[in-house]
Formats: sequence, C-alpha cells, structure tokens
Amino acid sequence: MELKQGMKISNTPVEADPFVAIRIGYHGQEQEALEKRKANSDGIFMFDATQAYTHLYPSGQKFGWMVMRFPYTFLLEWKALISPAFLSLLENHKQWCFYYRLIPEIEVLVRQTFQVASDKGLSKSVFYANAIEIIGRLSKMVEESEQGHVAKNIHPEDLNLMLQLKEGILQDFEVNPNVEELCDQYGMSESKLQRTFKSVFGMPILKFFNLHRLEEAHRQVTHSNKHFVEIAHDLGYSNLAHFSNAFKKQFGQSPKAFREKG
Repeated sequence: MELKQGMKISNTPVEADPFVAIRIGYHGQEQEALEKRKANSDGIFMFDATQAYTHLYPSGQKFGWMVMRFPYTFLLEWKALISPAFLSLLENHKQWCFYYRLIPEIEVLVRQTFQVASDKGLSKSVFYANAIEIIGRLSKMVEESEQGHVAKNIHPEDLNLMLQLKEGILQDFEVNPNVEELCDQYGMSESKLQRTFKSVFGMPILKFFNLHRLEEAHRQVTHSNKHFVEIAHDLGYSNLAHFSNAFKKQFGQSPKAFREKG
C-alpha cells in the first residue's frame, strides 16, 4: 500500500473479548528509501484490536503486511496447545502490544503463504495450517521471557514514533544508528529516547539494530548464494572474522557450517 495522502486510523475501545491482530511486515518507509533499501525491516507486531490505538500512515510511504485477525475465543478451543502466558496476555484488559523481529521459521511460513495465494485449490488449507503454526510460535515466544517483548500501557503517539524510528534505523545495515542524531530528530533526551524505545521493543536501540542485522545475515546466508565476504561488507561488518563470530554467537554455527548444513 502506498498513500498519496496521509491517513490516521484511531480505534475506540470496546468492552468485549479481545480480538487479536497480528501484522507481519514493515510499518512504512519513504518511497526513495524503500527503493534504495539495503536492509530488511520486517517484523511481527501483535495487539488487541478492541483496545484504543492510533496508527499514523504518512503520505509518500509504502506499507506491506501479512495480517491475521481472530477472536480470543477462537484460541480457547486450542487451550491445551497454547502457553498459559500467551492466554494471559490476551486476557489482559490493559493496553498491550507484542513485537519481535521476523525470525526465519516464521518468514518461511509467510513465504509459503504468498507462494500459494493464487492456487484456489490449495491456498485455504495452507493459510489455515500456516496461521496455526505462526500462532503456536508466537505463543512460545511470549512464554520465553528472553524472546519478544510485551509492552503495556504505551501512549499511542509514543508507539507510532518508535515504529517510525525502527523503520528508519533498519533502512541500511551499513549505517549504525547515531543516537545523538535520533535525539535531535525526535526531540527527546537520550535517556527518554532509550527508555521509550525500550518500553516498546524491550532493548536499547543499538542492541535492537544488531539483532535485526544478524537476522538479515541469516536470511542472506540461507536464501542467497552471496559470498560471505560480500554479505559481511553489505551489512556493515568491519571484516569477515567479525561477521563470522557474531553469526556463530547468535545461531550456534559459523555461516559456512550453517550454509553447508542447509
């Protein structure tokens, strides 16, 4: 979606069982930046669609998502398969949202979904199967405290600012975020900027950037034939050894061993 005019969508809260929305994709990037994009800013964003929220969509930017929406009561039929932490999150009447970077296991499911979208005889069953697995993986992420972050009672304006900041720093992995410049851009002190960002994404800006950069490295090692030196250079690593060490620390194997295994 690309808008010729800016759009603001506000949701008025209603007293009802939670209605879960899951968006997998990117929140919005300027057309010029999108065309020159050297990074992948796709992420997973989940929230209760019955709660108050405001989404800002500026003009001249593109937005791309795979969207899943379902009532909380739909999950009760799978109660034995869903973690208690996940169900507890959905039952929460306070405003909340959950964000996590697009991990390879879920990216594969998204790719499969789009690949069969035009096959009327197969698409519906694949859609349901992949949706169930995505929900199961999100349930596991919520349960494991080190994976993902549940943000509660975030002001809608702060949430939108941080989503815009996230898209900005992930446009090009060759360029490390400059926190001082971000403070000037968003009119916040460093302590407030980091605190607001961490309240949404669960970690400081630079750590967030580095983890997404490693996910992009995983994506390129898995889905391309690029030489590791080229991947390291394109993602802003100082040398191949630095890239290999960071990759192995995150994924348990060197890029070479990972590609050979795949």
